[in-house]
This record gives sequence, C-alpha cells and structure tokens, in this order.
Amino acid sequence: MSPSSRARTLVRAALLSSLVLVPPLLVGCNKADEGALRTGEVDKDEVSETGDNPSGTLRMKNFGGAWIDFDLRRNVTLDRGAPAELVFWGHNDPIPEAVDDETDITLILQLERSVLGAGPMTLTLDGSVTVPPRHASNTTFVPGPTHTAGVRTAFASISLNCIPPEDAVTQEIRGTLVLTANDDTHLRGHLDLTTRGSTAGCPGGDTESHLDFEVRR
Repeated sequence: MSPSSRARTLVRAALLSSLVLVPPLLVGCNKADEGALRTGEVDKDEVSETGDNPSGTLRMKNFGGAWIDFDLRRNVTLDRGAPAELVFWGHNDPIPEAVDDETDITLILQLERSVLGAGPMTLTLDGSVTVPPRHASNTTFVPGPTHTAGVRTAFASISLNCIPPEDAVTQEIRGTLVLTANDDTHLRGHLDLTTRGSTAGCPGGDTESHLDFEVRR
C-alpha cells in the first residue's frame, strides 16, 4: 500500500470511530444551508458588531445522553436590526485530522429594539418556540408565565454536513439574560439558557449555556 493510500485509510478509520462516539449528530442539515437556518436570514456581512470570545459553558446533549462541548471558535455578534439579534456561536471538532466531522452550534436571541441602550436589566426567558426547517425567521414563540416581553424568541441551532430535516422542531426554553452594561457603546452581561427538545437545523438534543459576554454597539 502506498503512503498516500495508507493515510487515506487511517483518516477514514478515525472518522468511522467518531461516528460511533457521536451518533446523534449524523443527521440534520448541510452547512450550505446554515445561513438560512441560523437567524432571521441575516447575511453575515450585515451583522453590526462582533464581541469577544464569550467564556463559560456551551454544550449540547447527544441522543446517547452524553454532553458535547462547543469550546472552539466561540463568538458573539449583535445585529441592531428590528428585532435586534444577539447570537452566540461555538464549534466542536472531535477528530482534528478528519474531514467533515465538525459541528457548529448557534444560540439566537431576538430582542426588541427598545431593549438596547435602556440600561442594566434582567430578562427572563420562559416559553416554547417552534422553528420550521430552513426558515428560522418564521419562528413561533409562545411565552410562559414568567417571560419578559423584551425577548421575542430564543432557540438553539446545530449545523453540520447532513440531510436537511423536513419537519419543524419545538424547544422549551428557560433562563435569564442579565445585562450589566447596556448603553450606546456596548452590551455586557451573562446568559443562562437551557433548551429542551431537538435543536433546529440538524437534530440534536438539549442544550445548556452559561456565558459571560461583551459586544460593542
């Protein structure tokens, strides 16, 4: 066997091993569709500001019950449209030498424009959100009894190379968004968010996030 053939064999074997370790992430959407699934179809070039690497916990439970951490390439962006969108990103790459085994997670919070610049506040996240395939801008959010009206919706989405889903997904969300600084120049705070139910985009499990962040306005 030639060196190049042997190298291809080793990479293929490693990739197959990863499929056994992380079976639930092998269905869902193709990364080419990520933009439409991520938010209200906001082009990445139109995102207003990018913040520093948010610190803390960002993870998803696979269908086997194991937690998967998204601790690579973390980012937070703020789009100041109507509604405003606060978006958290994370990346997981279980086998760096393998191809197409990476997974990205996105947490999307849509805020009323009146929230931005209104000073420190705590927003309670409580409700149920239904996200149709390929059309994350058309989510249906049903607020719970403790939900703060300043948050229009919130949900988690997964992207990787896989088959696009055909059905909408529903997530139960619970948590708080604490804004310790919220003025004309920047947004700083802490997000505690759990989602229960399949992720949008590629099917995954429950998610949990505890993130400190800061982003310019």
